Amino acid sequence: MAKKTRQIEITEQQVLEGFKNEQLKMDSLRKAGEGIQGSVAETLAARDALKEISLAKKGEKIFVFLGAGVFAEASIEKTSKVRQTLGAGVVIEEGIEKVLENLEKMRAENEKKLGAVQQEQNKTLANLQGLGSLIAEAQRLRRQKPQL
Repeated sequence: MAKKTRQIEITEQQVLEGFKNEQLKMDSLRKAGEGIQGSVAETLAARDALKEISLAKKGEKIFVFLGAGVFAEASIEKTSKVRQTLGAGVVIEEGIEKVLENLEKMRAENEKKLGAVQQEQNKTLANLQGLGSLIAEAQRLRRQKPQL
């Protein structure tokens, strides 16, 4: 059985609006990807810091980064436990190994999210290229059309 095909007509304005929508979507995906990459980087930095703390001796002095180029000097009293936030202001004391496991899960989840964002970016880029080709073809046809 032969497949029936339908012809759909859309206006140039509809194509331009679709193109603009895809551009906005691409920008949103780019920002989401940057946020996820930031989370991955933060997770990796925390992992590295925890590994250094686990190797430190009790009472060893360290510099703690507070942000905006500011550091505080501190002494490590516990090298096997740290405090981790659960969200909503809840903080618990947890062993470094357990926190490292949690960080690895967070990193893996963020990498998975990043992969999904990148796939969506690829689809959106293909849509933009297709719509861009339609726009270019419509402009070419308009230039070729004889003036009445």
